[in-house]
Amino acid sequence: MTIFVLGLLILYPVRCIYRSNQWKSEELLFQSALDVCPLNAKVHYNIGKNLADQGLQTDAIKYYREAIRLNPKYVHAMNNLGNILKEKDELYEAEELLSRAVSIQSDFSAAWMNLGIVQNSLKRFEEAEKSYLTAIKYRRKYPDCYYNLGRLYADLNRHMDALNAWRNATFLKPQHSLAWNNMIILLDNTGNLAQAEAIGREALKLLPQDHSISFSLANVLGKAQKYKVWL
Repeated sequence: MTIFVLGLLILYPVRCIYRSNQWKSEELLFQSALDVCPLNAKVHYNIGKNLADQGLQTDAIKYYREAIRLNPKYVHAMNNLGNILKEKDELYEAEELLSRAVSIQSDFSAAWMNLGIVQNSLKRFEEAEKSYLTAIKYRRKYPDCYYNLGRLYADLNRHMDALNAWRNATFLKPQHSLAWNNMIILLDNTGNLAQAEAIGREALKLLPQDHSISFSLANVLGKAQKYKVWL
């Protein structure tokens, strides 16, 4: 009996140390889970996401593909894989994956927005607009989608629509630097220097250290011959 108890006392700390090492990082944890559950789609998804978060996109693709193979309705894996393929300019497969995702889960706002980005890149502007608006329908407070919608309208020279979309983005997310900067640049390019200056100053009150906004506003002030005006 004494030997048995001593054995347990020795074995238990060893197992605790082993488990502690497994939990030291997500990567070790997920790999441990994969060893136990190699046919679990969620495990493959988690490994893929962990790799993608580290910038290891090519490695992540393999795990996302396997997650989808194991679970053909895994919409989050489709969305994440579609995003990676979009960044690699593999637009047609990205579109196919994102279209599948929203056909399975019609209220998946992020997938609708990403589908819109892909369609915009493919110059299918009407479809892209519908995808963005569908994303906003299901997620009313979606500043990044308004930002991308504004970019679409700018590409189509629908300047007022673009400005309204970017204004919505900054209303929902006052720190949305890209939306602020795009408004300044669009107003500058269309000769609306007074408006561009006003927007630039409004943006700098919220983002005083943003160099891109400062640069765009400086360009506006230069065109307006306000060389001695301090930002």
